[in-house]
Amino acid sequence: QGTDFIMTLPYLEKVEPVNQTSPEGLIDVILEATQHYLSEHLKVAYGEVNKSMTNTIRLKAVTAIIGVRGAVNGLVVLSISKQLAEKMMDAYLYEPVPEEEKSQYLSDVLGEITNTILGQAVGMIDDKDGMLHIGVPAMMQNEGTLIKYTQYEIHSAEFGSNDQQEMSVSLFPMDQLDGEDNAIIEEVLNNG
Repeated sequence: QGTDFIMTLPYLEKVEPVNQTSPEGLIDVILEATQHYLSEHLKVAYGEVNKSMTNTIRLKAVTAIIGVRGAVNGLVVLSISKQLAEKMMDAYLYEPVPEEEKSQYLSDVLGEITNTILGQAVGMIDDKDGMLHIGVPAMMQNEGTLIKYTQYEIHSAEFGSNDQQEMSVSLFPMDQLDGEDNAIIEEVLNNG
């Protein structure tokens, strides 16, 4: 048998294309697309987003890691709390999910939403600046995992709310990596 999914892919309206193909510009575009998706489709409004440059990020309960290539090369990491994951799952699926199946659906839904957000972000970038391709998300569930690499300049942003619906969005630019690190990341992207 199986499950039939009916989905509506959101169209990002009222957003002017931006000419941003640097890592700094790309993270800003991804954040704008993320905020739009959260407010329009989940009715979750976040106040100020705390942006930073760091060498360490702590993952939340459910995480999507997806490669981007082209004008900017890197990994985008979207990590959300269990509370936000469940809200996304409930908004995305039309039927209640049995408790024993929730874990799998949480990852699947975040993967689809990550694709949607990055697709919207790519659409906001002016074509004159070069192409940007997104890969397939690798999913993980492991709250509290720490990603630290002192040679990275990780572009990161934290979204928070009073009801623990937290999210972080980070960009690891690959252009900063040395040859050995780049080969490892390329292997992950090619097999992901």
